[in-house]
Amino acid sequence: MDSSRSLGAVIVVSTLVSVVWGSVCQTSSGTTTGTCVEIDKCSNWTQILGQLHLSREELELLRDASAACSVSSDGMQTLCCTQEDIRNNRSEPTVLDPPQCLNGLADPPQTETTSFGALICIHDQGQNLSKRCVGSLIDADHVLTSAQCVHQIPIDTITVYVNARNVAYWEDGSVSSGVVPFYVTSVIIPPEYSPGQLGYDIALLRLKKTVQISSSESQTPQPICIPTSEKHYESENPILYSFGWGSNAEGVLSDIKQSVMLKRISLPQCVKMGGRLKVMSEVLIASNKTNPICTIDIGIPGLNLFQGYTGAPLMYRQNGAWFLRGVIGTPLNSEDVQNSERVNRVLSTSVQYHAKWIEDVLKSIDA
Repeated sequence: MDSSRSLGAVIVVSTLVSVVWGSVCQTSSGTTTGTCVEIDKCSNWTQILGQLHLSREELELLRDASAACSVSSDGMQTLCCTQEDIRNNRSEPTVLDPPQCLNGLADPPQTETTSFGALICIHDQGQNLSKRCVGSLIDADHVLTSAQCVHQIPIDTITVYVNARNVAYWEDGSVSSGVVPFYVTSVIIPPEYSPGQLGYDIALLRLKKTVQISSSESQTPQPICIPTSEKHYESENPILYSFGWGSNAEGVLSDIKQSVMLKRISLPQCVKMGGRLKVMSEVLIASNKTNPICTIDIGIPGLNLFQGYTGAPLMYRQNGAWFLRGVIGTPLNSEDVQNSERVNRVLSTSVQYHAKWIEDVLKSIDA
């Protein structure tokens, strides 16, 4: 393999393991002694991962820094960072004008968890249909997911598990998750959506029962913020996050909530990287009118964003609050990279592009 390669892997970690943010660490090579912090808190790694390619040496240092730590309390991978490279974002906010959230919150809640995450299970024994997707709680009554997950699916076959972590599946299709199941009263998909074509891959699930939300309890589900277009800031680096109950390189679906680190790249870069695509390059470029987001995986080779993450949030965190940037779609070339170190590209739907549609749907339901 060439000494410089694309970032074609993903950091996948079990939420069963935890480490206190700020633990002292030392890499096995002895090159770094410092503190375990999330990647966007370390200026050195933010700068390195801002490159499109990593050298072999940089990739080995990344693996070493990752192995020296575990996951933070919200399930995100931490890296060993020297003290002088740590950004003190927690005590020195850099944003003076936080965005208004689409759900009405003027000040998005700071949280160490991703309790807004939802496992979506679809089971229809009569049609021999069984699949899983991921969604995000955006208010007490609605979960946002991918249209391809629920398009033409009978609503009585859909079960939503908000704030699930570890799940167990039984032969009769039932699921044990440790949380109360929610059922769906309606599925709303943009009329422009067409299966198999790029764009408008987004859907709203209206729940039959309202999710109980309380800011005083850390384990209680908290909706993720969809920033409005008028007041919106983004992460200062290209690193985004997601999670789900997806498959590994061998195609085995996880029963444990896995967190993922991703890197946003431009559509021209998305076309060029990694060889053959499921879609024509011209089609991908033309999809720019719907403002799609292309990401690649970064981290440990052999583990990629394969099946099971469809509909999951593509998100970033600023000043302790989570913001929804996109909805995970389908890998563009997963069959080419499974069990390999080749780059895996994923095209996701921009939530900001569809914010007005989401807002109009919520207002029409309330009316």
